[in-house]
Amino acid sequence: ELELFVKHGMSEFDAILTATKNAAELLGLDKELGTIEIGKIGDLVVLNGNPLSNITNINDIHYVIKEGVIVGSSR
Repeated sequence: ELELFVKHGMSEFDAILTATKNAAELLGLDKELGTIEIGKIGDLVVLNGNPLSNITNINDIHYVIKEGVIVGSSR
């Protein structure tokens, strides 16, 4: 979906915000999710490339952190 947003004119930054911060706000979960802040759920996807320079880099996952534990890795 993020790639489609960018393909149709949205910036990479705005596409990422749409999927994270804005989605959490829309669902009323912004106190728990959507941004990286103390006290929020901190599940993360670490990428090999910068999605702000090329949104297709979202497909090149280095590893996933779920509840503080690396649960998936391309290593």
